[in-house]
Amino acid sequence: MPHKRKAWLQKRVKIDGRWCSRPAELVKNVTGIYVVCHWESGRLVRRPVGTDLRKAEHERNRQNIILNARAAGITTTATDARHSLSGAISDYIAHLRRRDLTEKSITAIENLLALLPQKYLEEITTVDVAGHFVDRLRAHGLAKQTIYDRYMKVVSFLKWCEKTYGVKRVAEMGDGPQKPKHSGDAGTNRDPYTAEHLKALDAASTEDERLYWKFFLMTGAREREMTTCEWPDLDLDGRIFHVRAKPGFTPKGKRNRDVPFPRDLADALAARKARSNGATLVFGKDGRVQRHLIRVLKARAKEGNQNPDHYFLHRFRHSAANRWLRAGIDIATVSNW
Repeated sequence: MPHKRKAWLQKRVKIDGRWCSRPAELVKNVTGIYVVCHWESGRLVRRPVGTDLRKAEHERNRQNIILNARAAGITTTATDARHSLSGAISDYIAHLRRRDLTEKSITAIENLLALLPQKYLEEITTVDVAGHFVDRLRAHGLAKQTIYDRYMKVVSFLKWCEKTYGVKRVAEMGDGPQKPKHSGDAGTNRDPYTAEHLKALDAASTEDERLYWKFFLMTGAREREMTTCEWPDLDLDGRIFHVRAKPGFTPKGKRNRDVPFPRDLADALAARKARSNGATLVFGKDGRVQRHLIRVLKARAKEGNQNPDHYFLHRFRHSAANRWLRAGIDIATVSNW
């Protein structure tokens, strides 16, 4: 048994599918959570300190200093074994950067976690996450799918904290909002838009919005590719859309590509450029990247007496691929566009 005036390190590891504690030096190469152990007032105290060995050794040494001071009759202040929420968020963001997530995604997660008002991880309860946090998202008028996705990000953070610091996770996916069930072909139907679909949509749209739909349809662009498109990305004479990485935008798969488009779209874009007053973004709104185009699309579909559940932005991409294949372009080329 370790000396009662000395702290030591244990490690919680999974062996043969079961969690158990072992002396840290015996399981150096096994992934697990370090625990600083010491005796206090006849009671064994175990304090999880994460998965980093250096940090664990530092915490053990700090605890030994406190124990030695008490043995010498020196009064010490009680140490707070709780984990700072802000510190945990900073560590988690660093972890996400090591996973090579885009800066946009990391910033969104950081802003989301900032909604948690607690000071320490140990203060977070199931009601805080599955109740108050979700209620705040609903109060912002967010869609059910968006609320579900953001709740899932918080649960992922808590799961990481449990693995890193040994703080018990207080919320599971089943505790929060149910995953929305899409009706009809919402977001899943790969069939192209029919002529009737597009005619009804155009009839309900403004001139600018008709150009949005035409650009999607003729280039097969994804939403962020379209909304972040700048005039230098378009070769109006050669009729090529250059999809390139730029600050604030990374193409899917981090792969640049060149997509051709027809003369009538080039003419419509040239007319828009002539009245753009030097704006950089092709489809910007007040000089900024447009948001929530899906809401505009569904609103226009409803105004055109169509089922909004049958309209989604990625379906334009399916329609573009169908048009290219029917024009005789080989499938390998189409897949690169």
